[in-house]
Amino acid sequence: MIPAQRRTADPITHLDDTDQDTLRQAIEDAISLRAGIAAEPCPECATHPALLCPAHAAEMDWVSLYRTLARELRIVLMPTRPAAHRSQGTTRCLARPRLDQTG
Repeated sequence: MIPAQRRTADPITHLDDTDQDTLRQAIEDAISLRAGIAAEPCPECATHPALLCPAHAAEMDWVSLYRTLARELRIVLMPTRPAAHRSQGTTRCLARPRLDQTG
């Protein structure tokens, strides 16, 4: 008996224009959401040596991962605009805990 071969996911080699636009918009939306969360005022960020608390740093890690995904899929993202603070005067950290990436 031949041992089962390990299969890996086939890379996406071609997306039609509609699929590419849809995926681009989804990635841009995700980047905008995560960057907006990271931009919210946070007392932990103000006192952290790097001026970015671990929860907000995790949000920026997601932004980097989304940009890497777009680059690997050869999707050109539109230039980003700085996110406006949605709630001026917010004093609590609104970032979500980092997701376990080990699966």
